[in-house]
Amino acid sequence: MRVLMIGLNSGYRQLVDNNSDLELYVIEEEEIIEANATAFAVPWIKEVRAGGYQQCDEAKQTARKWHRDVGFDAVVPGMEYAVPTAFGLAREWGLGEPGAVATDVCTDKLLLRRLAHTADIPQPRFAEATCADDAKSFFKGRPIVLKPSNRRASVGVIRVDRMEDVESAWQETTLAEEGSRTVGRDLSWRFQCEEYVDGPEISVESVVFEREVLFDNITAKQTVGGRYFTEVGHVAPAPVDDQERRLILAQVHRLLTAMDAVSGVFHSEWRVNRGVPHLVECAARPPGDLIPELIRRSQGVDLYDAFVGVLAGRRPDLRPVSASVASVQFFRPPAGRFVRLRGEDALTASRWVFDHEVNLRVGQETPSFANSWHRAGYYALECPDHAAMERETRALERHLEFIVE
Repeated sequence: MRVLMIGLNSGYRQLVDNNSDLELYVIEEEEIIEANATAFAVPWIKEVRAGGYQQCDEAKQTARKWHRDVGFDAVVPGMEYAVPTAFGLAREWGLGEPGAVATDVCTDKLLLRRLAHTADIPQPRFAEATCADDAKSFFKGRPIVLKPSNRRASVGVIRVDRMEDVESAWQETTLAEEGSRTVGRDLSWRFQCEEYVDGPEISVESVVFEREVLFDNITAKQTVGGRYFTEVGHVAPAPVDDQERRLILAQVHRLLTAMDAVSGVFHSEWRVNRGVPHLVECAARPPGDLIPELIRRSQGVDLYDAFVGVLAGRRPDLRPVSASVASVQFFRPPAGRFVRLRGEDALTASRWVFDHEVNLRVGQETPSFANSWHRAGYYALECPDHAAMERETRALERHLEFIVE
C-alpha cells in the first residue's frame, strides 16, 4: 500500500515498521524540513518532497505530479493544518475521506458550532468575534472562552472571568504563536467567543467506514485549569458506566450523522455538565498526546492502522478487548529554572510505566502550559484496572519532584 502523508507525524512510525507492504511518502513545508532535517532522513519514510499546505495549495500541485508516478492508495493528514489539503486530494482522486461537510466543520470550530446548533446538539452559547469589542458585547457576567476558530493544540484558548480582563485576553488570543511548527508566511486566523461550560472533560475516538461507526473509545481527560485549557492527563478507557457511555455515544453519533461523516477517525471532545455531554470541538484525524497508544494497549485497536485502512477503502477488522487501562500524565513543574527531576528512578523501576520523557534542559524556564506545545514531558502507564491505575499514579506522584531555582 502506498500512502501519502501531508505533514509528518512520527506517531505512524510503528505502523510503518510493522507493515512491510506499507510505503510512506511525505509532503512537508520546506521551512519545517529545513528546521528539522534529521526527522525526515529516516528509513521508515520512503521519500519526502517539499510543498506548502498551511493555508496554501502548493502541496496539491506537488502531490498531483507525484500521484501520476506512484499511484497512492490513501492520503493521510499527519497534522491538523494538513486536513483540508489531504482530504481535498483524496476526494479528487476518488479515495476514502471523511466527506466535504465533515472536513469543513472539523477544521473550523465556528462552522462546527453552527452545524451542532442546527442539529440541536448540546453546546455553549457562541458567537464569531472580530475584535475585543465583540468579546465585550458577548460577556454577560459569566465566564467565557476566547478561542481561534481554525487553530490547534489549545493555542490561544483562554478563559475570561471578568469584563476588565477581556481586552488583555483578546490580545493574547490573537497574538498566540506556535514557533517553528507554523511557517513564516502570513496565515489567517479567525476567532470566536463561547460561554464556559463546567464539568469533567472527555474525548471520543470513533472509527467510521462508509458512514458506519465501527468503534468508539471514551477517554477521560484532565486540563491544567485556570485560564488555560492545556490537557495534562488522559485515561483510556474512561471510567464510565454503561448508562453514561450510552448517553455520550448517542450525542457523538448524532454529531457524526449531522456532519455526514463518511470514512475516517474522528476525535470529538465534550464537557459533561449536569449529566449532559456538551460539544467542545471535533477533529477529523486521530488524536495526539499518546491517546492512540493508550487505546492500542488497553483495547487492542490501532487507530493509525484503522485510519489508513478506511482511507484506502478497506473495512478494518476491529475486535476491541477490555485488556487493561492506560494513561498518560504530563508533568506540572513549578515556575523557575529547571535543575532536575527528583525521583525519576521511580518511573524506571515501575513495572506499569511503559514510557516517560522529560522535555527540559538544565537551566531552561519551566513552561507556562498556555497550550499543548508548552509542556515539560510525561509518563505513561498500563495497569490492570482503574483502581490499580489510581494507586500507581498516586505512588509515583509522591516520589516525583521538580527541583527549580
